[in-house]
Amino acid sequence: MVDIRKIYRLSLFIVRDKVDFIYSYSEFGQLIDFIPIIVDGLSYLKEKFPNKSDSWYARALARALVGVKKVSSNHWLVKGFKYFGDSSSLYNIVQLKDGKYVCDCYSRAFGFYRRGKVCTHIASVILARKMKYNFLDLYMI
Repeated sequence: MVDIRKIYRLSLFIVRDKVDFIYSYSEFGQLIDFIPIIVDGLSYLKEKFPNKSDSWYARALARALVGVKKVSSNHWLVKGFKYFGDSSSLYNIVQLKDGKYVCDCYSRAFGFYRRGKVCTHIASVILARKMKYNFLDLYMI
């Protein structure tokens, strides 16, 4: 089982441009080959959603690394983590015909607040799609 705290820490290093540290940290050795893909995907996410906190980007990246599963062409499952305050173990993300994404966290606790923003469940799907799932078999749900 993957320790989401370690993956989140890795994600924070990447978000904060401390990639050199990851190369010397043996615990993350299996991801070294994918760092350029991860950085490119994260750059895209930062461009698409500017002014988000480092924590938001890191949670989206951590979720993309360990918990995005494609169900169909417009439906994904994202693993929930108590560490991130999730109340459910899985979240359904659907891309509508107009290209917008909807997460079922919007219909749960504090969903009204989240609806006005992009949740990290949706951000993780966007990021995973941008990274084309090249390495997600390392940590799949």
